[in-house]
Amino acid sequence: MPNMYRKDERWQSKLIDKELLYGLYFKQEKSHKEIAEELNVSTSMVSRYFIKYGFKSRKAWTKDEIKFLEEKYGILSFKTIGKRLGRTPEAIQVKAKRMKLGGIFNTSEYLTASELARSLNVDNKAIIRWIEKHELEATFRKIGLKGYFWRIKPNNFWKWAKDHQDMIKWSKMDINILGKEPKWVSAARKKDSAKPTRQSTNWTSAEDGYLKMYWNLGKTTKEIAEILNRTMPGVQRRARRIGLAPKLITIHWKPIEIKILKEMKVQGYTDSEVAEELGRDIPSVSWKRKMLKKSGELDWNYRG
Repeated sequence: MPNMYRKDERWQSKLIDKELLYGLYFKQEKSHKEIAEELNVSTSMVSRYFIKYGFKSRKAWTKDEIKFLEEKYGILSFKTIGKRLGRTPEAIQVKAKRMKLGGIFNTSEYLTASELARSLNVDNKAIIRWIEKHELEATFRKIGLKGYFWRIKPNNFWKWAKDHQDMIKWSKMDINILGKEPKWVSAARKKDSAKPTRQSTNWTSAEDGYLKMYWNLGKTTKEIAEILNRTMPGVQRRARRIGLAPKLITIHWKPIEIKILKEMKVQGYTDSEVAEELGRDIPSVSWKRKMLKKSGELDWNYRG
């Protein structure tokens, strides 16, 4: 019988970022299987990285916590419920979804860009792009000490989405995740489901060759995704797995983004959390943080 744990440990060639894994498991409370599906790796590989990083199992939900969530869901925000239970807003949303408590529309007058992105199963950058380039109505404000957020009224999203149906993968969006849907959404979901998709198709050696070529030519992730008929997250994941150097800057940093990064780092947020808030990838945030620290613009030190 072949040894599954050979000393050469070739599984390490597919690097899973520590902060990413931590966020998926402890903050979003996803299972090993769900993490494996999201990262397109095996469940056993996820388990091995848990051992590699020394992660312990997260605390289980108690009966009292579940009862509190059931009673306060739709009355308090995810942030408030999470604070009371010592859990992240993302963890509250995931648990509520598993308990089938209803759409996140019930918990707040507004959606954050992150909440909307998770509901639509898209990257944060897509929401920011819709706001900045495609006139999705949203407000940009600071809340307490946590940082800056894009806030979107669900009704404004639905009005915008009706005129931009082709920009959304309706088949990837759970029914009523944002509350009661307009009547036209059902037809849009059926239409989208009929479209061919390559999201679950394995990469061929030829595609890897084209990816390397276009990547080295300096094409953006979006351009490569369009050429190869792949999703942007799919292209980014594949590039990491075949060892391509990360594209650290794909979008110029705006002054407000730099301000948010500096404030959040001083407040103790991780690069992963800053990346999620800004709709950027983790390597881009890490690179910018290092540059700001090197130039003396950021007074921050790693705290372990």
